[in-house]
Amino acid sequence: MFQKPFKIKSQTILRGSDKKKLQTRVKEQLKFDEGIFTNKEEVKKVKIFSNRGDSCFVYCLRGNPMLFEIHEKIYPSVYLLWEMNKVVPRIKTHPNVIKILINGADLMLPGMVVTESEDYFQRSFNLGDVVSITTTSSNWPLAVGNALVTSQSFLEMGERSGKGVNVVHVFGDHLWKMGEKTSPPKQDEEDEDEQVCLEVGEMTLNENEDTNETTEPQQEEEAEEEEEEVEMTREEMELIAANEKVLMDNLLHDCFMTAIKTKLKDKDLPVLTSNFYRNSVLACCPEDKHLDVKKTSYKKFGVFLKKMVEMEVIRLKEISKGSEGITAVNRGNHILRSFTPLSCPTADKMEEDVVASTEVQYGILIQNSYTPPEISTLYRVTPQVHPIFQGVRKNCSLPLNEIRSQVTNYITMNELKRDQMVLMDPILHRAVCGKDEGYIVQLPWDGVFKRLISKLPTDHQLKFPGVAPIIGKGIPPTIDISVEKRINNKHITLVKYLDKFLINAQKFGDEMKKLAQASVVITDPATDSKHNTQVVQIQGNQVRNVEKLLVDSYNIPRKYLNGLDNAIKKKKTKR
Repeated sequence: MFQKPFKIKSQTILRGSDKKKLQTRVKEQLKFDEGIFTNKEEVKKVKIFSNRGDSCFVYCLRGNPMLFEIHEKIYPSVYLLWEMNKVVPRIKTHPNVIKILINGADLMLPGMVVTESEDYFQRSFNLGDVVSITTTSSNWPLAVGNALVTSQSFLEMGERSGKGVNVVHVFGDHLWKMGEKTSPPKQDEEDEDEQVCLEVGEMTLNENEDTNETTEPQQEEEAEEEEEEVEMTREEMELIAANEKVLMDNLLHDCFMTAIKTKLKDKDLPVLTSNFYRNSVLACCPEDKHLDVKKTSYKKFGVFLKKMVEMEVIRLKEISKGSEGITAVNRGNHILRSFTPLSCPTADKMEEDVVASTEVQYGILIQNSYTPPEISTLYRVTPQVHPIFQGVRKNCSLPLNEIRSQVTNYITMNELKRDQMVLMDPILHRAVCGKDEGYIVQLPWDGVFKRLISKLPTDHQLKFPGVAPIIGKGIPPTIDISVEKRINNKHITLVKYLDKFLINAQKFGDEMKKLAQASVVITDPATDSKHNTQVVQIQGNQVRNVEKLLVDSYNIPRKYLNGLDNAIKKKKTKR
């Protein structure tokens, strides 16, 4: 149903009475007594048409499509099942089968797994009932469909053959892409509950054993020891508290100075003190320590800042009513210049965080946060030059340094080097010289490399963290930004090919709507015959805002943005 892009026909917000009717229908059809949503939550009803022309209703809440209706039959989406995984009966399969379901196949009976702990023995299903599909390694559903057999007949089957579930929605399809594109939860709720119960049980058993073993004389001795300890701690309480304040004062000072030297740039001034403390000072605190202003002698961050003003490190000014901000930093202050910043998180730790931002599950790319790619140019090894390269297959793409290394090794191994010149043997001559250049006997080193590189086709590589490198033919891709005139001489900005940089067009459109304060429409390639990619249409000439968002937020270099010259020219001021 949702394997190919669909067209959105209309969107409406359900009234309170309509939400109650929907809740009633869900409870009757799915036989699930718990409420899917509260009456105060906003539920959006979206009417869509599939690529085959079939109509369907999708009910969205909390930013995701939670329910959908086909021929008056209601189904839960994977987003709802990740919140409530027992809405419908579950059928287990092997993890490698999920990739087959994502490609559009139905679940066959041989792929259905039977174990004693499955729902078949606890919650039965009949022919045509809505069921979810999970894997043997997780209880979180990844697909939804209609049962083509009953649970009783399935268990009684000898040789299983044929279809078991008609899949209508699966993780990674276009209904999933309509939401926040999140991944299934990492750990099962049941496993967490069992672990908590085991831990609580062990604690209670240990406590009972301890209480049984201790005798009354032992309890009296322990009470006397506790009284002595209390007396000792009272005498040392004031000294310990004073030492804690000194340590916390030093930690606040070090974190503040580190934030000033490493995070706060002059171009970011002025900055609100509250934002600076939350985003910069706390971020500079070492992982093995905890910064708490209330435990310092200053009690408040504002009091500490006044001391920094007295030491002429910073300047403060009331930016808005009741809100102070740092307006200037004295970079020449001797205290600031002599301070050595605290050690930042290691490069390995930062790399782990970046890799965690992108992951692939069952062949579906999931971006928890956007990280720009590393873009490089590659050169393809053609059959004509392939004999020079060792251990490399034909038509593979290599970076420039690898090309140079391979050619240098070939020249050295065949003893073709003559001072600054390189002798041409038949293989090297065929690779770098033309058919009418048989007279060339030797070439300089630079001449060999330049001729060879000019004959190799260029490719490009986009390397995202956590994902296999994406290699394509030709020069690196660009994001096209154009401006068109529409009816009544109104302008509209078109942004195309965001998908080549794995940028979510829906999220980009929402950010542009806030930044430009203009209406945004996203067209789908299935419904727009003019373009073969998603196009973000923004009202007015918004080229500068698009450039600002892509460069500042997404960190895309300007050389990969095509059409920046379409921006409104700045008017020259008269002198």
